[in-house]
This record gives sequence, structure tokens and C-alpha cells, in this order.
Amino acid sequence: AYIAVLIDRGYDLIHVLRDPSGARCYFLAELSGVHVFFSEAGDYVPLAGDVRPDAGFLRSFLRYPPHLGRRTGFAGVAELAPGECAIYAREERSLQSRWTPQAVAANQPALSWRAGIDVLRTTTEDCVRSRTAGLEKIALRLSGGFDSSVVLGLLRGCSQAEIVCVNEYWEGAPEGDERDQ
Repeated sequence: AYIAVLIDRGYDLIHVLRDPSGARCYFLAELSGVHVFFSEAGDYVPLAGDVRPDAGFLRSFLRYPPHLGRRTGFAGVAELAPGECAIYAREERSLQSRWTPQAVAANQPALSWRAGIDVLRTTTEDCVRSRTAGLEKIALRLSGGFDSSVVLGLLRGCSQAEIVCVNEYWEGAPEGDERDQ
């Protein structure tokens, strides 16, 4: 995960680009006219001093935790989305998507159903192999649903590591109980 800062002195522009993987969260805020980017709240809070909660966001989050969006639990702090670029000119700021899965897919030729399955399988296996290369043990959280079951199957076929599975469930979990499905 990375964030790239590109300075274009010819046009007096600063581009702050978040990598498209989304593997690490990056946030932006403004403190006394200074734009701040950070990934850990513990780094931001001492700088900000007076940190207030975003009560509207917190109400929504408590009702439906898996939210999608830019807002955070802090007033005045927003998330920079994966593949998004914050562009700073002299007097203004804008946000632009520089990478989206839809844009990548739009530039690819349409595949037959069988070819799509083969490409998805090969790509997924390659990702699992590269991510687990050199690992001796892997812990996998199983929800009991389809996705984690597929990941387990891929791990068993693509890795020599010892796999430890954990089934985490609590009464009233928002995603329900997938263990019996």
C-alpha cells in the first residue's frame, strides 16, 4: 500500500494519489489551512488537538456498520478512496478517480463464459501463490459463506503453508449466521 505525492511546479499543482489496492486506509483533513494526509488516527489526533466526532456518521455506522463512503468518525476527516487522487491547485482542491475496476474492465475485450472462468481462476491462483509464497502458517477467518470457502480451496491448492481456520461468530452479527448455509 502506498500514497504518492507528485508535485507539478510548472502548473503549481500537487497530486496525492492513493494506490488502487485499498490495502491501507488513507485519510485527509485540513488543520489551520494545512492539508494533512495520514493513515493512523493516533498520528492525527495529537496534531489536531480539538477532535470532534461526526455524530451523523456515527449514528449511521451504528445502524449499519459495513458502510461505504468517504466519511469517518471524525468531523472534518475524509477517506481518500483507493485509486483516487486529491489535486491541489493554488486556491482549490478536487478529487478524481485515477483507477477503478470498471475503467480497467471497459478496456478489455469481452470474454466467453468459459474464457472468463479460466482467466478468473488463473489470476486468483496467481494472487494466492504470490501472497503466500514463503509463509509457513496462514490463519484464515471462515465465515461459512462462499467467499471464504473459495479462499480456503485456493490456499489448499496453491500453498504449502499450514492453514489454520478460525470461525468467528457472535449472536446478532450483522451479516447473520452463515455457518449452517
